[in-house]
Amino acid sequence: AQVEPGLHVLMSLQELRAAVEPIAAELAHAAQLAVVRAMQELSGADERAVWGDTDSADAAARRQSDLLLLTPRFLDEHEEPAEELIARILDGGGAVAVVSGEAERVLDEEGGVAARLRYVRKEPVAGAATAV
Repeated sequence: AQVEPGLHVLMSLQELRAAVEPIAAELAHAAQLAVVRAMQELSGADERAVWGDTDSADAAARRQSDLLLLTPRFLDEHEEPAEELIARILDGGGAVAVVSGEAERVLDEEGGVAARLRYVRKEPVAGAATAV
């Protein structure tokens, strides 16, 4: 069975690389976009993802995040804070990924950075009555 037209057993490594790299890149971009879309859904009612540098930094400081997504533009424009944010996520046992393609465009529209949360931390509302 042929997996992809043009692939054959007698291909050189260079021919194989040239045939496979575009397919691999397309799959990687699709996977990245799926993660970004899932984080958009998690940031809704579940509040399991945050967007933007302030909320992502807050989640990293509390070691609340298990995944940080960044865009190349965010890294270029916020080099020092991005490095600190990455270090905090990694120190907390989280993973970091720089996205590209459509995922990059979507994430850039939301500030260029997002963090998936391990848990939801509900803050008490100021002035709310407390049950005794």
